[in-house]
Amino acid sequence: MPSKKKTGLDDYLCTHSVTELLALPRVRIETEPDLHALIEELSTESDSAQVDRLLKIAANVINLIDAEIVVKKIATRTGLRIGLVREQVAFYRSQLCEAANEKPPAPMPDAEQEEALHLLQSPDLLQRFLNDTEILGCVGQSSEKTTIKLAAASGRLSDDPINIVIKGESAAGKNFLLNSVLQTEPPEDVIDISRMTAKALQYRQGSLKHKIIAIAEVRGSEDADYSIRTFQSEKKIKIWTVEKNADGKLETQEQAVEGPTVFFQTTTKPHLHMENETRCFDLFVDETEGQTKKIQAVQSQRYTDPMPEVDRERILRPWRNAARLLVPMPVLIPFAARIQFPTRPLRVRRDYPRVLSLVEASALLHQRQRQCVEKNGRLYLVATVDDYAIARELVTSLLESVLSGATPKCKKLIEWAKTQKDKFSKREVDVAMNWTRKTALKYLREAIDLACVGMNAEKVEKSGEFWFVTDVDSASVSLPPPEELAEAIIRPSMEGDK
Repeated sequence: MPSKKKTGLDDYLCTHSVTELLALPRVRIETEPDLHALIEELSTESDSAQVDRLLKIAANVINLIDAEIVVKKIATRTGLRIGLVREQVAFYRSQLCEAANEKPPAPMPDAEQEEALHLLQSPDLLQRFLNDTEILGCVGQSSEKTTIKLAAASGRLSDDPINIVIKGESAAGKNFLLNSVLQTEPPEDVIDISRMTAKALQYRQGSLKHKIIAIAEVRGSEDADYSIRTFQSEKKIKIWTVEKNADGKLETQEQAVEGPTVFFQTTTKPHLHMENETRCFDLFVDETEGQTKKIQAVQSQRYTDPMPEVDRERILRPWRNAARLLVPMPVLIPFAARIQFPTRPLRVRRDYPRVLSLVEASALLHQRQRQCVEKNGRLYLVATVDDYAIARELVTSLLESVLSGATPKCKKLIEWAKTQKDKFSKREVDVAMNWTRKTALKYLREAIDLACVGMNAEKVEKSGEFWFVTDVDSASVSLPPPEELAEAIIRPSMEGDK
């Protein structure tokens, strides 16, 4: 038997015509059957092959609540014992995990499950999260940590994950911040990557659905930019390649990688490729001296009073188990139409759904404290105004940066330049901003690209004089207060009672 060797499309067309390519046999792509329609065809007289086929399809249902509904329907239609149906579906699901090179999750001990449930039912869930991350050594930056936690929840539980890019200078602690939050997630759902080649994501074996991908530095994945942003938008990657089959004949084969998946990246760059930036929220590390003092205090404590590993595990275990108990669910946001949002620049068409995804993520993280309703034959989790309040607090500063196109440091530079009566030099920027020359050049370039600062040469490095031109052109961000939305929800019900 000839060895199976992949042939790229470009290589094939070097020696064959387009007509020959189109004549190649295609791999048949079957559409996914309507599970509920097939269940309706079942009866007590259905043969074992028909039932077994339905059980295998049911094993693909990810949402545990939907899976249980399917199990009950199959048991009712066939007259089989529900426990037997449930066991067989679980068996087929474990086979799917093995096929994807994944281990089925180990059963959670009752004591740990009770501990995790108690955590999920805590009314101050996010505050407890912030307290525990402080104890574990990640101090300050509460908004940034909360945003990362909600984005991780969106990746594991939602079909619209919130992708995050963490920006800051070298040594600012970008990866430490990210890893400190992701360590509270189940390790089996987190994929750490140092470098990704151009086609690595396209040829990934197994599903990436509801996984968390953390890329240490953007520079390590620049070759894969196209694949990453395609995955972020389409929630999957599907490519066709030409390969030899077992008989040595060339066939068009399809390679598909399923999502959705949430991507976290860190970078020292103030801006990424424009098409990548519109698919993410930017987080900026706190680089103030006050934050540096907090970090140094923690660094000293590691040598004076280090935390025992057993205590560290005791803190992390409930968070990881709690995440394992949460299930993907569709979410209703009853007040979504009342959230007024800017209409420019054009990227708001992606930013507005991302804000709603933050509300959704909060509801999913608090799902043990939220109500469920049935709508159009499907079970939905209902987001509350509390979820909106959390998202609104986080997103206000995020939006001001992305909609203006200027980073916080660039805005600071422009504000300072505005106060200068005369032209200024790079040296004056270094001193006034307390930056290194490399940092000053970086943000001078950004301010010049935004046409907010002018210079007397073609390149920043060669320019000796700079001057203020205009303020940053930013869209106003004024989301309605939570109490306004609460009144809009309560008032109709009160009027109905009358």
